[in-house]
Amino acid sequence: MKVSFLGDSVTEGCGASEFGNGYVEILGKKTGVEVNNYGISGTRIAKQKKTYIPSCV
Repeated sequence: MKVSFLGDSVTEGCGASEFGNGYVEILGKKTGVEVNNYGISGTRIAKQKKTYIPSCV
């Protein structure tokens, strides 16, 4: 089974202690499911008044 995740910096894994420790990867390891992480820092659904500069690069 494969699961694809769409999202922002949280999905991408920003703030994790190291690469591969984001919730997407942890979920894949714990369940044995193949995961595709399509998280992109700075993406948003809601319209914003200010320009956002991603902090996770």
